[in-house]
Amino acid sequence: MAALVIAHRGYSTGYPENSLAAFEAAAAAGADAIETDVRLSRDGVPVCSHDADLKRLRSRDAQIADLDAAELEREGVLVLVTALAALRGRCKVMLDLKLTTEAELAAIFKVVNGLAMGEAIYAGIDRKSTRLNSSHSQQSRMPSSA
Repeated sequence: MAALVIAHRGYSTGYPENSLAAFEAAAAAGADAIETDVRLSRDGVPVCSHDADLKRLRSRDAQIADLDAAELEREGVLVLVTALAALRGRCKVMLDLKLTTEAELAAIFKVVNGLAMGEAIYAGIDRKSTRLNSSHSQQSRMPSSA
């Protein structure tokens, strides 16, 4: 089996992590997949952010889950649907889900499957979530930690 090149948070050595520029640069450089962390905004919109807050990257004392998607976009946080639309057909995506409830996970699966991304790779979830996604689509693959 050939090794896969997975760009962690995009081309994050040359561009801000989890940014559209980092993702596009990684795809242009030939990455097989791009990994991004996914959280939900206050209004339930999936966004690309490793951190639960804006302190490290934006020097703002605010939690991702306490802000609406529009506020987060103004802070430079990328909305997942924008990232996926830019990457569709260019490379695979690996989503590290920082979510815990079935409703939160369903919101992610809806976005990924709605864009017909093909095969998506999910990390950070359990077997129960795998069954949940199977009811949404047969296209996504989820490695489980069982």
